[in-house]
Amino acid sequence: MRIPKREPKHARVPLSEFHSGLPLCDADLPIRSTLLLLSVLSLFGLQYAVFLPLFAKDILHSGARGFGLLMSSAGVAPFLGVALCARTD
Repeated sequence: MRIPKREPKHARVPLSEFHSGLPLCDADLPIRSTLLLLSVLSLFGLQYAVFLPLFAKDILHSGARGFGLLMSSAGVAPFLGVALCARTD
């Protein structure tokens, strides 16, 4: 099998590509809103899972049982929200 030689592609600088996409994201409202929401959730919302064991142990003084209840409530609440949205009137 003979494979023709190809010229290697020049490496692109990721930061320049990121910078060129910013005006596109700023001009489109759904993309801008989605990126803002994900940024806020990543900064504030998703960190609760890291501190939840400490909260259960030091603040609630409940140990593993309290931690399990806290984690299960994090799954029950979205389920109840979806059930409320899906309910027919």
